[in-house]
Amino acid sequence: MGRKELLIALYDYGAWAYEKLFAKIGELSDEQYRKVWSRGYQSIHDTLVHNFGADSRWLSRWQGDPSPAMLNPAELSSLAEIKGRWADIVAKRKVYLESLSEGQLDEEIVWQRGSERVRLPR
Repeated sequence: MGRKELLIALYDYGAWAYEKLFAKIGELSDEQYRKVWSRGYQSIHDTLVHNFGADSRWLSRWQGDPSPAMLNPAELSSLAEIKGRWADIVAKRKVYLESLSEGQLDEEIVWQRGSERVRLPR
């Protein structure tokens, strides 16, 4: 298995795992879903919104696009809305990964963070 196929398989596994997680979360009451369980931690809803926002930002960086602003949990009001938006990111990420050549896998990811230019290996 080449690097590209390995990356695709790893992200496919992550998408599969999130589907399992979404199914379990769907069994919670709204109170459980939105409850802050302990000091220093967010609710399950807020954590999912954070994770979705992070995935969205990373995909934008990979593609050389400006990073979208981090989301406020109120912007995605339900698990169903998060799942729908997540499915869109998963599909876009898969298309992006499949489009990469072996040479592109060796290129750096570069983005602007404030006044700093950040470079990371792909």
